[in-house]
Amino acid sequence: MSQADFMRDMDATIFGAFAAVGMADAALFKTGGAGAGVACTVIVNRNAQFFDDVQQVAGTRTTVDLMKAEVPASKRGDTITIGSEVLTLDARADVDDESRIRWVVT
Repeated sequence: MSQADFMRDMDATIFGAFAAVGMADAALFKTGGAGAGVACTVIVNRNAQFFDDVQQVAGTRTTVDLMKAEVPASKRGDTITIGSEVLTLDARADVDDESRIRWVVT
């Protein structure tokens, strides 16, 4: 098993465990906010801190983590719908590896 395969398996297990206890959400991913969409699992952090140039907390933002196995190609302007809430992917955050990606959303 490669490192990438291990990471995908591990993240799928973690996302599944988080979903089972209410720490991850079932969502619908739509490219450009249109079309039928693709079911996915997301981890939402509504108070993720970000830092300024001298590493002081500059504020908070909302981020979502997506598994690339479920959403292989995400880009700015795509949307995630959780229930009746629609979040728009705005900027890549600090995680982007073979298995998952984190986006700042609006």
